[in-house]
Amino acid sequence: MAGYSKRKAVSELASPPVRPKVAETLHPGVTEISTGCTLIYEQSAFPDPQREEHLAFLKDKVDWRQTEITVMGRKVMQPREVAYMADNGLRYTYSRSQLTPAEFPEELQNIRERISTLAGGGADAAFNCCLLNHYRDGEDHMGWHSDNERLFGTSPTIASVSFGTRRDFVLRRNSDHAQKWKCPLGEGDILIMKGA
Repeated sequence: MAGYSKRKAVSELASPPVRPKVAETLHPGVTEISTGCTLIYEQSAFPDPQREEHLAFLKDKVDWRQTEITVMGRKVMQPREVAYMADNGLRYTYSRSQLTPAEFPEELQNIRERISTLAGGGADAAFNCCLLNHYRDGEDHMGWHSDNERLFGTSPTIASVSFGTRRDFVLRRNSDHAQKWKCPLGEGDILIMKGA
């Protein structure tokens, strides 16, 4: 699986443009997109007062940083701010940037519990780390990527929780970029990706 990039590739060829397949919009519930790969999408997973409290905490209390990453051999500033939290000092490295974790604050524990319950509970749904992304405006974004770091294992369960403005979260197959799924994540929505 891969995440969405708002950057557009520019072709230098004179041939007519190939129209990408339109992304299939996900609806709340469980969607099996291939054998062993399931998406769980829940809208408004948190009540209004709780969403507002979480958003205020994230805005005011998290130590957001814009870090330097390496993309295709070039060092660039990440087009968003990030913060990383984990159990047991789990370090996270991606794009040659190593993040040292902060401890999970008590104020965010109910988010982790809600995600774990939605993912089915048990050891496979025990989330041990969290990369928070702060998109400051419509220009901040995440590029296409796979969460394939050793830290996550071979068949990880990855969750995305949204607080703030609605954004499309787009997935595609690594093997065939033509097939895509779009999930319109709004305030308090959760998307869980289970399997490879």
